[in-house]
Amino acid sequence: MGCNEVTVRLILGDIADADADVIINAANPYLEHGGGVALRLVQAGGPEIQQESRKYVKEHGILSPGKDVAVTTAGRLKARFVVHTVGPIYDGDPDAEDQLARSVLVALKRADSLGAKVVASPAISSGAYGYPIDVCAQAFRVALSRLCAKSVQRLDIYLVSREAVDSFSSVFGNNTLMRVLRELTPLPRQNEKKRIGKHGLTFLALGTSDVVRAFDLSRGPL
Repeated sequence: MGCNEVTVRLILGDIADADADVIINAANPYLEHGGGVALRLVQAGGPEIQQESRKYVKEHGILSPGKDVAVTTAGRLKARFVVHTVGPIYDGDPDAEDQLARSVLVALKRADSLGAKVVASPAISSGAYGYPIDVCAQAFRVALSRLCAKSVQRLDIYLVSREAVDSFSSVFGNNTLMRVLRELTPLPRQNEKKRIGKHGLTFLALGTSDVVRAFDLSRGPL
């Protein structure tokens, strides 16, 4: 059995609004969700996410970047699971891109093993861990090129600025297998669907999102 075609969407918005089977959390090794994306997911999803995270650490120990992930409930989030992965701290090392790619890939593989068709992820390590957004985008591209998905069909990458969307678009768009589907345009109103492309790919505007770009990793523009 071959690998799935995976569509990537770049969304400017709040990942806590994501409608996905799995949401990836950019966690710290101790799974203490006190800031950034992790705190936002707990605030929106409920305290059981933090409770299950502490139980995991108590039973299995802390997470190593690029090696370990933890799976918890998604609580009130519009997802079945949260997969917690630890990104590296940026130090300018020449291997920095590959280090982050491993953290992204291990999370995507776990989501795939859970049977997820739609996965949502933040730009891991691009906040407090200091990764330049262009290096982060390259790491996602590398991780996706190494993924042989059996279940995952779409990855929604949630970004916090238009500059980040531009950086990711530039990285994906310059790869012959990952070409831009459409230019930067406002999304429809919340809950309004818009059908785009000859394959009938449907985009759904999320609560705080106002821009999306999409790529197909295997057949080019849809």
